[in-house]
Amino acid sequence: MSKWKVLAIIAVIMALVVLTVLFVVKFAGTFLIISGMLFIFTIIMIPLLGGIVWRLAPQNKFFTLLQTGDIKFIVAGESWVKTLINIPRKVLINGILVDELHPGDAENQKTFLEKKFGLYWVGIYPFRQIYSFPIVKVRENQNVGPKTKPEEWIEREKTATPVNELRWKFPRPVLVPGVEFAGTLRADILVLCKFEVVEPMVPVFIQKARFFELLESYTRNGVINYCQDMDYQHFITADKKDGGKMSDDMIIHINKYTQHEIGVSVRGFAVSQYDSSDKETQILMQAMETARLQGEAAVKKAEQEGLALVKLATKQAEADRIRGEAKIVDITALTNELIAKGVDPNVAAQMAAAVGRAERFTRDTSHLTTLVDGSGANIAIPINPTTGGQK
Repeated sequence: MSKWKVLAIIAVIMALVVLTVLFVVKFAGTFLIISGMLFIFTIIMIPLLGGIVWRLAPQNKFFTLLQTGDIKFIVAGESWVKTLINIPRKVLINGILVDELHPGDAENQKTFLEKKFGLYWVGIYPFRQIYSFPIVKVRENQNVGPKTKPEEWIEREKTATPVNELRWKFPRPVLVPGVEFAGTLRADILVLCKFEVVEPMVPVFIQKARFFELLESYTRNGVINYCQDMDYQHFITADKKDGGKMSDDMIIHINKYTQHEIGVSVRGFAVSQYDSSDKETQILMQAMETARLQGEAAVKKAEQEGLALVKLATKQAEADRIRGEAKIVDITALTNELIAKGVDPNVAAQMAAAVGRAERFTRDTSHLTTLVDGSGANIAIPINPTTGGQK
C-alpha cells in the first residue's frame, strides 16, 4: 500500500464524516462546531493510533516487524497464507528466493509502511497471525580441550524454543560420530555448516519444522559417504577449511538432497574437530605427518642453500675469468719496449713470447707450481706467492 493510497483513504473517510454531519445538522454554526471537533479528534487519534500500532507490532498483532535477513509466515489458523521477507536484493518468485532482476526490485515491492516504518501488515487479529514453530538451538562448545569428549563438542538445549521467524542464513554445528575410513580406523568429526534458505515454505510447513533434524541427517550421511573412500592419513593432510576441495565436494554432495527435499542449501562447510577412536593409531599418524612436514622443510632449506652455493661459485668463477683475462700481456707492446731499450729484435720477440706463455700458466686459477721454458730465451718471471707454496 503506497503513501498516496493511505492519504486517499483518510481523505475519503473525513469527507464521508463531513457529509454525514452536513446532512444531519440543520444549523451552520452547529455544523462548524462539530466539524472542528471532528478535525481535532482526527489530529489526536492519528498519533494515538500510531502508538497503538507500535505497541501491537512486536506482539505480531495486526502488524509485525522484520529484521534484515528474517522471514515470517502469515497463517489463518494453521494454513499458510503469505510469506513476508526482508532480505536485501532478494525477491520471492513462486515461493523461491531469487536475486532481483533489476537493481531496486526488492525495495519496489515493499509498501509505504514497510519502507518508511518497517511495519508489515498481517491482518485482522486473531483471524490472521504470525506462525510460530519450535526449534532446538545448538552451538559449538568454545571450551573444548584435549580431554573433552566428542559428545561435549556441541552445546544443545534440552527443550525446544518457540520462534516466529526463520533466518535466511544460519550456521549449524553437526557432530558425525563413528566415521569409518578406508581400512578399519574410525573417527568422530565435528563439522560447521552454513545454510541458506532457498524455498522458505518447505522447511517450516512441508517438513513441519523438523528441517534441522533432516539437515543434520543429510550432513552426516554426506560426511560418512565421502570419508569411506579415503584413508585417515589422507584426511589429516587434506584441506579441511571452508573453501577447500573437501569443502567444495561435501557441499555439492549434500546439496543434492537438502536443496530439493528441505528447501535449504549448504553454502559453507568446514571441519572443526576430529578425534580417532584408535588413539595409538592417531598418535602414529600425527607423528608421521609431523615427520613429513619436517622433511619437506629440510629439503626446502637444502635446496635454498644449494642455490646459494651455486650462485657463489658462479660469481667466483666469473671473477677468476676476469682476473685471468686482465693478466694477459700485450706481446707486441712488450717487444717494442725491449727493442727500444737496445735488445736485438729477434731476442726481444722471443722474450715477449716467453713472458706471454708464463703469464698464461701462472694465473690465479692455474694449478701449475713449476714452469720450465725451453724456448731458448733466459727470462726471469716473477710469480706471486700463494698459500702453501709459490708459482
